[in-house]
Amino acid sequence: MKGMVAVCMIPAVFALSSCGRRTTPPSAGTGAQSSGTIDPYGDPRTYSGDPFAGFLEVITIDLPAEDSTAADSASTQESPPVTVPSSGRGSWCIQIAACSTQEDAARVAVQADPLTDLECDVESEPPWWKVRLGAFATREAAEARLIEVRALGYPDAWVVRRAGGD
Repeated sequence: MKGMVAVCMIPAVFALSSCGRRTTPPSAGTGAQSSGTIDPYGDPRTYSGDPFAGFLEVITIDLPAEDSTAADSASTQESPPVTVPSSGRGSWCIQIAACSTQEDAARVAVQADPLTDLECDVESEPPWWKVRLGAFATREAAEARLIEVRALGYPDAWVVRRAGGD
């Protein structure tokens, strides 16, 4: 019993002895303010160093090249294609984008269409224009093709059910 009391008392003594209103006194150049409190988010007043010293300068950033044939066909179209899925098709699909304008959605669709054998649709669900691939009878069938679509460069693609789906 005495051993148990000692085991409980030792952590309590350490916890109480380390508590206090101040753990370090403010000093010049450590972020101290005139009130004597320390601003843990502020820089020291005497900070004069270069925060980027030792890092290489960024001169260029390499972005993936855009497919010129897809870009040319997107820019030459007068009105973007909007396809409405016909009734009787599967209600599950893979959505690769939701755009705020019809033109942006059409551009994504033109780039995605030649990459896969799945039918590419641009559907309006205000306020969004959604780019969707395929028409699957079940969620499982759509999920089976999801990995392939993500590997094509659409890592944020997900399986959705079309509005009005069975």
